[in-house]
Amino acid sequence: MKYRAALVGMSLVATIVLLGAAAPFDPSPYVRPQRLVDVGHRRMNLYCSGSGSPTVVLDSGLGRDMFDWRLVQARIARRTRVCSYDRAGMGFSDAASSPRSAGAVVTDLHALLRNAGIAPPFVLVGHSIAGLYVRLYADRYPREVAGLVLVDPATEYQDRRFHAIAPALIQFDERQTRGLKTCAAAAARGELHAGTRADRMCVPPPDPDWSDALNAAVSQQLRRASMWKALGAERDAFGTTSSAQVRAEQRSYGSLPLVVLTAGKSEDPDVVSPAQKIALAKDWGRSHDRVAALSSRGVNRTVPGAAHFIQLDRPSSVVAAVDEVVDRARSSR
Repeated sequence: MKYRAALVGMSLVATIVLLGAAAPFDPSPYVRPQRLVDVGHRRMNLYCSGSGSPTVVLDSGLGRDMFDWRLVQARIARRTRVCSYDRAGMGFSDAASSPRSAGAVVTDLHALLRNAGIAPPFVLVGHSIAGLYVRLYADRYPREVAGLVLVDPATEYQDRRFHAIAPALIQFDERQTRGLKTCAAAAARGELHAGTRADRMCVPPPDPDWSDALNAAVSQQLRRASMWKALGAERDAFGTTSSAQVRAEQRSYGSLPLVVLTAGKSEDPDVVSPAQKIALAKDWGRSHDRVAALSSRGVNRTVPGAAHFIQLDRPSSVVAAVDEVVDRARSSR
């Protein structure tokens, strides 16, 4: 759901994973770990392809992993090196014991790139909640970042604004939270396995367009207790610690190449009235305008027909934005 840009709940985790399945892609990088990089007593999964500079780094939304970039990574790799990765507890990456705030995620990503021997400059691409993460990375390590592409990004404290516009969303969000906690508890008890009621609620059925190996890998990851725990930790930090960190450290990006892509298709729940949907969409667009204005070269573009997962609905729009920012970064050297 568009207004849920950062706070994807239990039912959406089980459903959105199927989006874009009909489009062709190479499944082999997603059925097993690619490169497990030590970041200090644990490992993170990294997948790089292509060659050239700057390196494009892809960061996924809440509860998501590098699989979300399956329709764009190979196309970006035709022009430069591109890396996707799984955050702590997601995909094939080990869980982390520290709180999953934006600051912790940025620290992880910095260690991952350094320890993997991937040198800057970087063009950072963040979807949804990762829009906060890559912005904070650019704030903390400005000399490493050559450009930003934000794919329908979350913005700090957005739920406060959404709840003020549509109070019914408060109870809707609380129901989603209860569902997430139900799945997390079931995973912790080892109850997410084929045939159980909890499994049917929390894990989608196999996709007929995918190979057995890919279906098995996706299902296995959604049954990991560490995934649900990490999802909950990032979700809990979003409107508190993570938003505060981004707000406190936000700086002007000068003339940094920056493209914000805004979903043109709204998917608000039925509890929102038509007038509230219009108000939510306006707030969403204005928040993206404000982010784009952090750079004198920043732009906010609406992608018609695309819902929140633009990289799955309209992958060409994401690839075009990345190519544009890469070209601008190269011309600025």
